[in-house]
Amino acid sequence: MDRIRVLLTDDHEVVRAGYRRLLESTPDISVIAEAADGEEAYRGYLEHHPDVVVMDLSMNGVGGIEASRRILSRDSAARILVFSVHENEVFLNRALDSGILGYISKRSASRVMIEAVRQVAAGKLYVGQEMMPFLLKRTPATGAQPVSELSPREFEVFRLLADSKSVNEIAELLNLSPKTVGHHVTSVKNKLGITSIAGITRLAIRLGVISPDSGKQPRKLTERHGIITINVDSTTLRTSTILLCLSSSRPCTVRGSASESAYMLNEPFTHHR
Repeated sequence: MDRIRVLLTDDHEVVRAGYRRLLESTPDISVIAEAADGEEAYRGYLEHHPDVVVMDLSMNGVGGIEASRRILSRDSAARILVFSVHENEVFLNRALDSGILGYISKRSASRVMIEAVRQVAAGKLYVGQEMMPFLLKRTPATGAQPVSELSPREFEVFRLLADSKSVNEIAELLNLSPKTVGHHVTSVKNKLGITSIAGITRLAIRLGVISPDSGKQPRKLTERHGIITINVDSTTLRTSTILLCLSSSRPCTVRGSASESAYMLNEPFTHHR
């Protein structure tokens, strides 16, 4: 049986390591390449031609929606599965409208990713259970959400502006001239009825396009009495960090700011709140 070849994209190394181990725990899936941002994902797709791209959405630089748009513009048959912290209709609609086949949240990814990869590899739509309410009320690209009027390129400019990127930084990331980006910025502001970058950022946070604490990284690993401890500042990273711990041969504890989850690998599985 041919294995499903996966390109895994996320800007956190510990996330990629955790989900690589999860996916490769099955005999029919192989992670053939990884990417840390959308630009790497695009280049990786052209180089490796994977069966499925597993794509995060919010990454430093080029995001998952823009990277998927580029990939699909080169290969309309590309099969892409999004896994993201964003559980809202804005990103779900953007993803499905662009031709992405699958969307699951990172909250449930450890439970459903293997099946999602298999379904998307078969060319089937897969939407996680937590996203179903948004799917059931899904409308075409035009609708009540103010960002629904933005083109795919304008949406990416909107996201990067909200993430505190300058016009010159956006131009470099998207391989555009600053003048062209300036035109997009003007169009975004006009369509949204917003005059300032602060207003764009507030709207992006309200819609869940970005989060106030986005971009946090896990702290340095420490070891004491033979037990590895990883302090995680973001709930986004907790599940994948735990997966990485569980695949280790060493006792390991993952501590998060929102709750504490302890996993002693030489003991039965436990969860301490």
